[in-house]
Amino acid sequence: MLICDISSFLQWKKSQGLKLAELSSFLDQDSNISSAISLISVENINREAGEMLGVGQNNGSRLNFAQLFQVRPKDWREFLAMLLSGKQEAEIEIDLQISKEKERAVLLKYMVLSALKKETILVSIIDISRVKKAQKELAASEERLRAIFMAAYDAIFVKDKNLRYTHINRGAEKLFGLKAKEVIGKTDVELKRKIKLTLNPKVDERILAGENFIKEELVKARKEGVEYYQVIKVPLKNKRGDIEGICGVARDVTELRRTENKLKEVNRLNFEIVENAPFGVFVLDETGKVIYINAAMQRISGADSEHFADLNLLKHPRYIKLGLANKIKQALQGKEFKIDGLYYVSDAGKETVRNYVGIPFHHQNRRQVLLFVEDITQQKLVEKKLRERNEELERFNKIAIDRELKMIELKEKIRNLENQAN
Repeated sequence: MLICDISSFLQWKKSQGLKLAELSSFLDQDSNISSAISLISVENINREAGEMLGVGQNNGSRLNFAQLFQVRPKDWREFLAMLLSGKQEAEIEIDLQISKEKERAVLLKYMVLSALKKETILVSIIDISRVKKAQKELAASEERLRAIFMAAYDAIFVKDKNLRYTHINRGAEKLFGLKAKEVIGKTDVELKRKIKLTLNPKVDERILAGENFIKEELVKARKEGVEYYQVIKVPLKNKRGDIEGICGVARDVTELRRTENKLKEVNRLNFEIVENAPFGVFVLDETGKVIYINAAMQRISGADSEHFADLNLLKHPRYIKLGLANKIKQALQGKEFKIDGLYYVSDAGKETVRNYVGIPFHHQNRRQVLLFVEDITQQKLVEKKLRERNEELERFNKIAIDRELKMIELKEKIRNLENQAN
């Protein structure tokens, strides 16, 4: 803090005969500023101010403003303008040259002390270097954020409590098909005819009512086809926690939706193929539990799908007895297996002859088993009938051959008798 005598300064001001209208042009000259500032003398300086300015209390009180403050003349322009205009209190920010390499930003506040006999001002010096540094860092951070905001591929927009757009980036301009100046200050209702989007105003109302997070999907109609956008909206709150607006981020998920639709179609076709396959299909989870069974397997077993709900083949008595449970365990460890011609009686009492093939696979990082079951009962019956027919034919052939041999033998005997008779 400084106490300064400005009586010489005021006398000089009077001698110059300056009028308010002339101050600006007068202070444009550095020589005038230097002359004026040197007429403000320091009468008293406290310890804190002395340390800040790099002078002792005694030394500082023998200096004038120009000697005490290492400041460029133009930086005093605002201070002198206020003092010359007769303001009783004012403040300015200046940069003090502490050394050749170092500057310090300070806030000077002065107040005219009219109670004293002399024309005196009280000057407070506040170091705002850290504040200025923080302001610069904040400005740089805001500039970086603004650059990121504008350059982001996703569409980003901000609305106030009245649902009027206050900020949009280039991605949002692309989404809306409009420039920022055409969108800022308007609501979705006002833009409805210009932007071809399926907008749901109730979502914004829910955010303003207090919901913290809402995800929705927008559909945009274009000549080239439909575009899909996934939008996430969150509330913008002030320090007190009051909602002041909405921030939304929209991402183009058109290709993702198209891929998903193709995948759904492929899955649907695969399901149709498996569901209508002529052989039975089980899908078992990592514990051996049945999680899917197709129609053919239901026919083979003579039981409906409800029978297989929560059925665990690793614990099924018949599967254990026939060694199928162990084969399934091996498949869960990654080893395929094949069993042919296994006679099986289902829980419904249906007798069948089956071929089994077990194939291990992973789904969502979990081991599972695809179990194919072929019902070869009819094939075995046909084979049995063919076998029986072949056996019957063999017996007939044997009888026919035996008969033929006996006929040959009989003819030979007759021939011998005829020879003896002759």
